[in-house]
Amino acid sequence: MAPAMTAFYDVDARNDPFRKDYERARDLLYTSDQHVAMDGLEQLANSGSIMSILLVADALRTGWVYGQDLPGAEAWYQVAVESGSARGLYGLGLTHLQMDRFSEAIQELEAAFARNYPPAYNALAGMYFRGDGVTVDRERARDLWHKGASLGHLPAKQNLIQQLYWGRYGFWGRVEAVLKLLPFAIEIATVRATNRDTDRLR
Repeated sequence: MAPAMTAFYDVDARNDPFRKDYERARDLLYTSDQHVAMDGLEQLANSGSIMSILLVADALRTGWVYGQDLPGAEAWYQVAVESGSARGLYGLGLTHLQMDRFSEAIQELEAAFARNYPPAYNALAGMYFRGDGVTVDRERARDLWHKGASLGHLPAKQNLIQQLYWGRYGFWGRVEAVLKLLPFAIEIATVRATNRDTDRLR
């Protein structure tokens, strides 16, 4: 990935003064009792660790470790937004999307998009593709996936390849998808092996 593109990713991790503490607590999620590890992350979140705030919010939104609690996730993401986090805006948008609060989701994802947060391109593309609270616009979806993919966002690349391969964008789209498959498989395997916490995978 070009050096200029790295500015779009992992801003919260770079700016978190508790980053090392966060990384130690996060790693415990994969080696010990998850609830004990999450207690430590909640303590860091309450101390102002933005990465801990986002991880707790993500866990509540997805139901990982905790049971799913969308209002709880909403509250934590709002804390992240108030701290200036574009990823917080993105997470808040996803939460409102899951709550079928489409107008709020669009507003928050557009705000994250305006701050050049690439995962928001992918989420917005999905909304336009499916027609979640907006008129279906698959050309707009493809443009957003292309933009996210050009910035190295891997879920955007994956979704673009899938839709091209399934013939959503014609014969030449399928040819493009076939040419992209192997490079994408190599890239995503490499990123997952080296930095599973990166925004490039969100």
